[in-house]
Amino acid sequence: MCPLVKIEIRKGKSAEYKKAILDGVHNALVDAFKIPESDRF
Repeated sequence: MCPLVKIEIRKGKSAEYKKAILDGVHNALVDAFKIPESDRF
């Protein structure tokens, strides 16, 4: 079972900011829980 993460970002943040946050969380999940790199659900 893969962990489920909910991220809330305040309005007004750029697309680049949002992508950086999402990429960082995904990378942490890959490192910590060994989820597949392609699992971005």
